[in-house]
Amino acid sequence: MQKYSGLKYSKFGYFIFLLSFLSVLISSCAKDADPKKMVVDTIPGAYFGKYTDAVAVQSVSGGEKTSPVGKPRISNDSFAEALKQSFSANGLLNESHPKYLLSADITNLYQPLVGNSIGVTGAVIYRITDARTGALVYNKTVYSKATTSEKEEHFYVAKMKMSNEGTIKANIQGLLDSLLNR
Repeated sequence: MQKYSGLKYSKFGYFIFLLSFLSVLISSCAKDADPKKMVVDTIPGAYFGKYTDAVAVQSVSGGEKTSPVGKPRISNDSFAEALKQSFSANGLLNESHPKYLLSADITNLYQPLVGNSIGVTGAVIYRITDARTGALVYNKTVYSKATTSEKEEHFYVAKMKMSNEGTIKANIQGLLDSLLNR
């Protein structure tokens, strides 16, 4: 009769568990927000008055680059690109000879630590100045929220990334809505 060697099987089981855990961990590493998923498409029939073909994105601040082992974040570069693409899609962007300069400052991006549904809330201060005089012509804080549920995505990191992108997209939408007919 063969003798059972529990040590041999427990080492093998531990190795398989560790390998499975690492593959899940690596596959769900945090990634930077995708600017394309934060872009507000053309708003049908929208008229932006004096801002039409007149705004350049001057600066974006308050964002953070994503660490591969941390929570997903919104980088300044990703946010700036999403703003430019949204402004371009809606006929506001003019980078060569702008009349107005836009600055955006992410002042709050609340991300919960756990949850089946991940709701991210954000606040961004937008300022538009006259490019020639430097006078402040627009100053507003826009608040937004987006939630990703267990039905949409199972992994926490992916849910957080989707909620971040949704929050910034909703925030840009709020900015555009407030600039309509001004």
